[in-house]
Amino acid sequence: MPWQVMICAGMASAQTNELTTWGAWFHTQKFNDHWGAAFDEQFRSAHDVDYLRNILLRPSVSYYFTKSKRLDLGYAYIATYGRSASAARRTGA
Repeated sequence: MPWQVMICAGMASAQTNELTTWGAWFHTQKFNDHWGAAFDEQFRSAHDVDYLRNILLRPSVSYYFTKSKRLDLGYAYIATYGRSASAARRTGA
């Protein structure tokens, strides 16, 4: 059962420095010679991990043509949560 987990943190800079965190989980499951499923989820935080900024969920059904070639048909749910500049000033963020 193959799966991967990644967690990263780093500084990004443009006009200001910002510390964000990103975590991801990837999974593929083969049911038989031709059929399987795949799923991945990703979560990204906002500045200094104040709140969750992005959520990405992608489930899919896989069809394996050969051992190394497959086709995935799925759906991507992508949510972005942000704050306006005035809300950030009120909370001190």
